[in-house]
Amino acid sequence: MKAKIRVSLSSPREAEAVSKALQPDDAEAPSYLKVQTIFKGRCVESNIVCEGKLETLISTVDDILGSIVMVKKTLSAARMSMKR
Repeated sequence: MKAKIRVSLSSPREAEAVSKALQPDDAEAPSYLKVQTIFKGRCVESNIVCEGKLETLISTVDDILGSIVMVKKTLSAARMSMKR
């Protein structure tokens, strides 16, 4: 099974930060799960190949989306902190 997640962000810099934050999880995936995350311009793309159960694929997609939300919130908080 395969899945692709593509998210457009506000800037290439933000896309790079999100991509770099996701990459450690890519490397630590079990052998039946391959995840590759890259950024192109303002987009972050995660390609997932799962040789396991459908539930594993769904859980992986959910984890990636949750991580993207967390990174965006962290970047937003950092920006607000710098404005003070």
